[in-house]
Amino acid sequence: MDTTWPHTSSAGTQTTPAEAIDPAAFGHMQRKLDRVQRKMSRLRQEVRHVNRRVQSIKRTLRRANL
Repeated sequence: MDTTWPHTSSAGTQTTPAEAIDPAAFGHMQRKLDRVQRKMSRLRQEVRHVNRRVQSIKRTLRRANL
C-alpha cells in the first residue's frame, strides 16, 4: 500500500495529507475497512474449505478411474 504524501491518484488530483482527514470520516472508513477485512478472511476460509473438498473429490475420481 502506498502511503507516501502527496499522493496523486489516477485522476491526477492530489489527495489530502493524512492530517487533513476529518477524524469522524476516518473512523468511519476504519470501521468499513475492518468489516471488509473480516469478510475477506471469512471468504478466504471458505475458499480453503471448498478447495479441500475439490481435492478430495478429484482424489475420489482418480481412484474410480484406476
